[in-house]
Amino acid sequence: MPRAPLVLTLLPLLLLSSARAESERPTLNLEEMLALAEANYPGLEARLREIEAAEARLDEARISPYMQIRATGNFAVVPEASGTPLYSNETQLNLDGRWGPTAGGFIEAAIPLVTFGKLPALRELARVGVRSSKLEYERSLAKLREEVIRAYLALQLALDLRVMLEEGLGYLERARMVIESRAGEESGDVDPMDSYRIAAVRAELGAREAEIGRLEAGARAALETLTGIQSFEIADCPLEPFELRLGTDPGEDAEEAIAARPERQLLDQARIARESELRLHRGKFYPDLLLVARAGAQLTPGRTNISNPYISDAPNTRVLGAAIALQWELDFYGTYKRMMRGRALVQAVEAKTREAEGGMRLEIREARARLDAARRKLRAFDEGERTTRSWTVAAIQGYQIGTTEARTLIEALRAYYSQRGSRLQAIFELNSAVAHYLRLIASGEAPVGGWNRSCVLVEDED
Repeated sequence: MPRAPLVLTLLPLLLLSSARAESERPTLNLEEMLALAEANYPGLEARLREIEAAEARLDEARISPYMQIRATGNFAVVPEASGTPLYSNETQLNLDGRWGPTAGGFIEAAIPLVTFGKLPALRELARVGVRSSKLEYERSLAKLREEVIRAYLALQLALDLRVMLEEGLGYLERARMVIESRAGEESGDVDPMDSYRIAAVRAELGAREAEIGRLEAGARAALETLTGIQSFEIADCPLEPFELRLGTDPGEDAEEAIAARPERQLLDQARIARESELRLHRGKFYPDLLLVARAGAQLTPGRTNISNPYISDAPNTRVLGAAIALQWELDFYGTYKRMMRGRALVQAVEAKTREAEGGMRLEIREARARLDAARRKLRAFDEGERTTRSWTVAAIQGYQIGTTEARTLIEALRAYYSQRGSRLQAIFELNSAVAHYLRLIASGEAPVGGWNRSCVLVEDED
């Protein structure tokens, strides 16, 4: 459930919606995106309403069994009759006589005293509903946070790739201009194929630009849907890897993570619910002990009120009484079969829990392997980018003084920007793997590093 500090954090963010007239495109960072998604996403609001409904059901289970009170009333017109308890000259159904009103009201109550575990089982089922609804909220929130992080990273990747692409196109344009200027010189030594090579690379970069546009559009659409903000910019921060320290014992980390997962706790609640149903069925072998009471009166002014206690006078009667009563369902065969079904369902939940634990262990192992592979991949592309950058700088310098051919420069540029783009993609994959791993271990925290380190912390140091 959202806590009070979160409300204080969201207050300035929610004011952004009303301040659009002043600033149509607010600049948001990842933490602000996460807070807005938590405040605005309809799926989370639905989970909160489910929690409210479950809490109302729990209150009902606590109070309603002791409020089984029924009130009835009536009003009618009946034939009048007069006489004594021993004699009357009226017929039993005096349709030809005068008619008059009759009115009455009765209140009946049945309050359970001893139910042999039935009411406690029903209350426990209601408590399970509340806990399960809260766990569903936590699970939905964790998935939402991961989706926001991935969309934010995708947008950041698209913007970084676009900057890199524009830079590469600038180098190619300058190389093309140099080739044209040399071709115009009589002594210019220019390979006529160089212009075709540059054109081919430019076409390739044009295709990459289309892919970047699709990636940016998809990421923006996802963030708009998840956060409810329709016009925004993200913080101008270069894509950097998240920081995550892993324990030395993967098995121990996995067991702790599984115990903290909302999915695992939901299975615990399912088992408790099945056990409560089993206790409910078992309690039906025994009767319920009730306190019953009835009070009321029927008044008919046109009929003589016969007060003799041995004579029933329905038109004029008064009732007041209470008693201890038993209520017992005698369908023992059906109760036994329902109890057998309940035991089977408890065992089924236990088996599903073992199955889910195995799947969670596999998920965590795969996520950790994905993390390790992403880190190794990033290190490799780091080295490749440094190497090709040195190659490109040397090729540019050589080309400017005429000691390097255009073919070599183009190859160096292609290799450098290929490695640079692959490095950015590797950072995106690593950060996505970190976000996924944090969800699997139910940390509940946003990743550390990345945009925080590359922008906010640097500004704080200044």
